[in-house]
Amino acid sequence: PYTKPKDLIENYDTAKLSNGDKTPCNVTPLNVTVVDVFPQAALLSWPPLKLDDDRSLLNYVVFYIAAPHQNVTLWDGRDACGNDGWSVEDVNTFSSTDLINQPLTKLEPYTQYAYYVKAYTLATEQKGAQSDIKYFTTRPDMPTRVRKMKAVAIGPDKIVSQFLMILG
Repeated sequence: PYTKPKDLIENYDTAKLSNGDKTPCNVTPLNVTVVDVFPQAALLSWPPLKLDDDRSLLNYVVFYIAAPHQNVTLWDGRDACGNDGWSVEDVNTFSSTDLINQPLTKLEPYTQYAYYVKAYTLATEQKGAQSDIKYFTTRPDMPTRVRKMKAVAIGPDKIVSQFLMILG
């Protein structure tokens, strides 16, 4: 009788929730906008993902990272060992009818950030959503007082000063 070799895997041997089946086949764009920006925070907003069964939507995840230039990709800061430079905010409280608002906090003043939002659904849904990578810059904040200052005379009429400003 024929016996299947141990290293031969058939399609029916593969679990439906692995090997790529966790990614939806139909990814629709999420239209995420920045509603307001503050020195250390920003407020994002987007319309909810429309599904046949609202219970299929598990959550939204906001990914954001400081980005000095507008050339960030989804893979920036990520490596094969699971290290990820992107900060993550899970959005588990949402409505299927109202706009979803998510604040990002503890940001650095006057810093450009890249962000995108991804909707996670049940594997059986075969529909998901993700926004494009977009950018915003936090507002400047009040400068702190100068903590240390050093002045050096480099000539009879020239002084060079150096100072250290502590942020935060």
